[in-house]
Amino acid sequence: MSTPTRTLKKNLDDTREAALRTAGSAADVASDALSGARDALSESGERLSDTLRRAAERADPKAIQHGVSAAVSSGVAATADMLRDRSLSDLAADVRGSAQRHPGLFMLGAAVAGFALARLLAPAPGRRP
Repeated sequence: MSTPTRTLKKNLDDTREAALRTAGSAADVASDALSGARDALSESGERLSDTLRRAAERADPKAIQHGVSAAVSSGVAATADMLRDRSLSDLAADVRGSAQRHPGLFMLGAAVAGFALARLLAPAPGRRP
């Protein structure tokens, strides 16, 4: 092999190794960010569950509000626990499986989430440019 060919091969190998290291670092940063978001979402769920539980305790036990608040509180607490206790890959597999089993419901949820996000990010009515 000629010297220019060896030099080119070495440069390509060095470039590939650098790209792999960079991709690995980016994956680590993304994983850390997702873990942080998962933990924050779990903590928010726990706070919401506590608020709903307190609302259920204050409501008249015969009122619908009591039953609904208690049921939603229990569901939110279970979801927060699941988020905290499961790995990101397990959660991604669950979401993927749910989307495959119930595509219509999944698309509806995505549409609702997109609408809610658009509403949150839209400027206030009096502040439009």
